[in-house]
Amino acid sequence: MPSVGSLLAPLAGATLIGVIAAWLKLFGQTEARVLSRFVFLVAMPVAVFNFVVDAPPPEPAYLGMIAGYLAGLTATVVLGFFWIRRFCGASIQETGAALFAAICGNAIFLGLPIALGVPGWGPPFLILMVFEGTMTFAIATALMTWPDKDHPDQSPVKNAVNAATRAIRNPVVVGMALGFLLMMLGIQLPEMVAAPLDLFSKIASPLGLFVLGLYLVILPREQTALPTKLLIGLLPLKLIIFPAITAGITWVLTSDIALTSAAALFTVVPPAVSSVVLASSYGFYEKQVAAIVAVGTLIGMLTVTGFLVIALGA
Repeated sequence: MPSVGSLLAPLAGATLIGVIAAWLKLFGQTEARVLSRFVFLVAMPVAVFNFVVDAPPPEPAYLGMIAGYLAGLTATVVLGFFWIRRFCGASIQETGAALFAAICGNAIFLGLPIALGVPGWGPPFLILMVFEGTMTFAIATALMTWPDKDHPDQSPVKNAVNAATRAIRNPVVVGMALGFLLMMLGIQLPEMVAAPLDLFSKIASPLGLFVLGLYLVILPREQTALPTKLLIGLLPLKLIIFPAITAGITWVLTSDIALTSAAALFTVVPPAVSSVVLASSYGFYEKQVAAIVAVGTLIGMLTVTGFLVIALGA
């Protein structure tokens, strides 16, 4: 079992390089968004596919972990939606942007490199990435494209279907599905194909952490005021309640320490940087979401470290 230091030292180092590059203004928000899209659309799907092809088949106990995740996700969505609408006075579209930051964690840039470094955590972590990649994107995009009085011809049902369709086309989900298909069929990739995929997939984690470091400097620079109510309501949901419900139910249903730890890590990681990109794409709550990600990342790094100390110690 690796130590907390051996897990976090390379991750912190790669992130620090990004922090320094942004502090020296070698990269700005435009470059950070381009690199973020590259990691999300190309590098990480290849890395996920490459890992799943050689992974063992899913175990029946994964169903208990999935049930725990869905229970935690449902509670977070309901409580987060109520808080944002009731206490922050946001529209449904703005609620979708902020809610996404509370239900989608930084699994790609931060969580996956940790999970792959601990025996038994990688495969279940990837399974949860599929559910997150489909469900959270579908929920967020459905809310951010919710019909309003300016578009009376739009249908909520049609919006929900379109959101689900876009979520299924998530590149990480596609890479996972293709890898899972080959794994279940027992198909081994020829060396001429496997070797370049293996080489390319190794850039995903360090580049993702570099982008995270960039955003740790760029986001606070552009945020002049903190959305206090959003932070007070959403960060405890993301970093405490969501992980507690998910891990608790997973343990009750499976009694498996590896599955419970993977589920806890998956939900305790800070808000995803992609939530800023999504909010910007739809034009809702971009600065508020950026603040949630920036503050959530700083606090989340502490919660992840604390979790690893407990989990690896146990």
